Amino acid sequence: MNSGYSQLSTVGQTLGKYTNLQGGLGLTYKLARDVHMEFRYDYRHYTTQNNIYQKDSNRLTLGLAFSPGETPLAIW
Repeated sequence: MNSGYSQLSTVGQTLGKYTNLQGGLGLTYKLARDVHMEFRYDYRHYTTQNNIYQKDSNRLTLGLAFSPGETPLAIW
């Protein structure tokens, strides 16, 4: 699981602030001895130019992973 927030502003320019709010969750399921199914969901919200431009972004990831050993590899 992850989350974050960032805000950027300019020095000496009249550009608005940029903000980014994000969060995500990942799951791993063991299918066989060394094969795992991985699922991840991420969400991001961007704002620029003093709230004039806003964008939401969603991402779903599904995959298979091979990881010999007791612990599966991290998605990232």
